[in-house]
Amino acid sequence: MASSSRNLLWAIVGGCVFTFLLFFHALDPLTRLFQGALNPLERFFMSRSFTVRQWFKERDAVIKERDALRSTVQGFYQQVQDAESCLEDNAELRELLGIHTTYRVEQVVAKIVNYANLSRTRITIDKGLREGIATGDAVVVGSGIIIGRVVDAANDRATVALLTDADVSLAATLAGGGSEEGIVRSRRGALMLDFIPQGMELLVGHLVVTAGSDERIPRNLTIGHVTALETDKSAPFQSALIEQSISIADYAFVAVLKGSQ
Repeated sequence: MASSSRNLLWAIVGGCVFTFLLFFHALDPLTRLFQGALNPLERFFMSRSFTVRQWFKERDAVIKERDALRSTVQGFYQQVQDAESCLEDNAELRELLGIHTTYRVEQVVAKIVNYANLSRTRITIDKGLREGIATGDAVVVGSGIIIGRVVDAANDRATVALLTDADVSLAATLAGGGSEEGIVRSRRGALMLDFIPQGMELLVGHLVVTAGSDERIPRNLTIGHVTALETDKSAPFQSALIEQSISIADYAFVAVLKGSQ
């Protein structure tokens, strides 16, 4: 108990002495000494704080500049893609316009809108009755490759059944051949040339074209090439598998040959 009392007494005395020294500024030299010692540390940390703030500002500026450059590059990339697409469309359209010179038929160039059925054997185009398109008209791509026929037409659009559609058949013959004709039609999803007389020479690689005897279908439109033969010497006719050299997915435009014979 006596020890605790002495400690308390010394604490009170020490506090009084410290208060006295502060009141009469007796500790000012010591305070200035400590301030002088701490000033370099303060300046050091202040400079480092400024450096860190400056670094964050510069980083934000770099990020903004990077994002702006990315946006600019993306814009240039899109312009290049648009230009390439325009060049492809122009080449496709020029090729279609040449059909008029080759086949001497009136044509309507139309854009493919979408597939008209789930099996993708029909497409919708953006031209129709208003432009004189009628059911049965031949539809071609490229320089005269027939892909199907118009099966339905409205004022501002039409439906085209592709050659792979079960409802389409064409009178066909071999390019440069005689008057013998067969029928090109879809059989279980494959394009077949049927009813070719046994006496007619039919070889893999032969080019098959339209015969011209179908109403509204001109002669010599390209259909495809023979890739395989189905022969039976006892049968009166022979058949062949036909493969087209194009894919409709590669085209944006078609030409409808109006009322051609």
